[in-house]
Amino acid sequence: MNSRFTLNLGLRWEYIGPAHDTGGAIGSVWPSLLGQSAIPPASGTLAGNTIGPDYNLGSVNPYTGQPFGPVPSGVLVRSTRSFYENGAPLDNFAPRLGFAWQPGGKQSRLSVRGGYGWFYQTPPFSGNFGFTPFFAAPPFAQSFCNSDASNGASTLGKPFPTVTLGFVPRTPTSLLCDRVAGPNYQIPMLQQWSLNARYNLSRTLSLDLGYVGTNGDHLLLVQGLNQPLLASPANPVNCGYDGVATDCITQNTSSNAYLRVPILGETPTALADNHFSGRSWYQSLQATLSEQIFRGLTFQAAYTFSKAENNTVLYNDQNDLALDWARASFDRTHRFIANFDYQLPSLSRATGFSGTMLKGWSLSGIVIIQSGLPMTLTDPKGGGVYGGAGISTITLCPGSTVASLETSGRDQSRLSNWFNAGPTVICPAPVVGSDGSTGYGNLGPTAINGPGQFNTDFSLGKVTTVGGIRENAQLAFRVEFYNAFNHPQFANPGTTFGTANFGVITQSSVAPRLIQFGLKYLF
Repeated sequence: MNSRFTLNLGLRWEYIGPAHDTGGAIGSVWPSLLGQSAIPPASGTLAGNTIGPDYNLGSVNPYTGQPFGPVPSGVLVRSTRSFYENGAPLDNFAPRLGFAWQPGGKQSRLSVRGGYGWFYQTPPFSGNFGFTPFFAAPPFAQSFCNSDASNGASTLGKPFPTVTLGFVPRTPTSLLCDRVAGPNYQIPMLQQWSLNARYNLSRTLSLDLGYVGTNGDHLLLVQGLNQPLLASPANPVNCGYDGVATDCITQNTSSNAYLRVPILGETPTALADNHFSGRSWYQSLQATLSEQIFRGLTFQAAYTFSKAENNTVLYNDQNDLALDWARASFDRTHRFIANFDYQLPSLSRATGFSGTMLKGWSLSGIVIIQSGLPMTLTDPKGGGVYGGAGISTITLCPGSTVASLETSGRDQSRLSNWFNAGPTVICPAPVVGSDGSTGYGNLGPTAINGPGQFNTDFSLGKVTTVGGIRENAQLAFRVEFYNAFNHPQFANPGTTFGTANFGVITQSSVAPRLIQFGLKYLF
């Protein structure tokens, strides 16, 4: 017999434009411009600030009651209303290719299908309409991110800096908290591909085996650009920070973190850049056994063995994205799902009330068994020498491994000690500063799994023709059992080292058994 082959080719073009300012030309700062005056003069500078061309100089500052006035000297007026210096890419072609092959013709039990395609995503604050970024930006907003040593000037009487709005000049000690949008705009892209083979074991029973993969590029992430540098007498930092060219920072302490930053006048936690350097990757093997209606039974069982990785959330060193390439927070290595619906045969041929009660019953259910979600263990005492620029993970002691972190036993016996937090397994963050301030931890993100899940839901129903408004009107009764076996299923434990709930599970991920009744009249 001749084989059958079908090929489909599609081409799609998408326009996804960058965000535009709304409400009056909100500003932003661009790192390239800030870097031109990394050490600002004592009198201050506005270099690095930008604003859109639709800025309304008559807008009133609510704190002074006066108009903001003309664009100040040093502020760059962007050429477009977009936050970015480049326009929307015009080459967003999205090709799609798919094929189906049935060797041996119509009578063959085997069929093979595959496909490949490009897909684009719209970032949270980028679109064709007037969406503004999710962060505050001058001149109409002022944000504060002073923390750790950057918050040393705060008191109980004055916990926050004075709000002035407008553009605030940057000085060596201004401790501003600007954020960055752009300046380059890229559209997140996802490539997807799959190859699947189906074999019909019988007229109603089929087995699918397949491979599915994806690869994401230009994904949106937030990266801190002002992480303090490490100084030493051999490698001094920010010479001339106080106006004297020979004065340099040569020691590392938590209190001088704000003086070791690449852009002086911005706090160590400022200059969080929303840019498109993130990547993702997903590979999976999938198997599905399906039974169509056969003697009243329909079921499907599916198993997926997969791994998902990305670097869209940054921990520790903000200058090394490679350190954050790890399993995605939603990754589940194993996932099994089975569902069924069984129309029970009539239990009696009798007529009348007993016959009516013994027919029309059905039983359905779904079973989910899956691996636990990965967790990132953090240490709030880590990263002190960097002024809290990045969130620190825990520090494994010499000789310890991820396996050393895992306790053994059934889930119920590990509720208060999911992690092994012994002093030979987790060590204090390394001391880097001369004042005892700490560096980052050495454990990567999403390194250990939380509890898995085993859940079963059942439903028992009966449909009876009762007439009434219409001759064929039916009364449908249903009783549903959620978590039918009342199997305990736990949420992830606390992941912050040094806190009371570290490694302690305090809640469940699925409610205890619930029974629900329902009655419907269908006409």
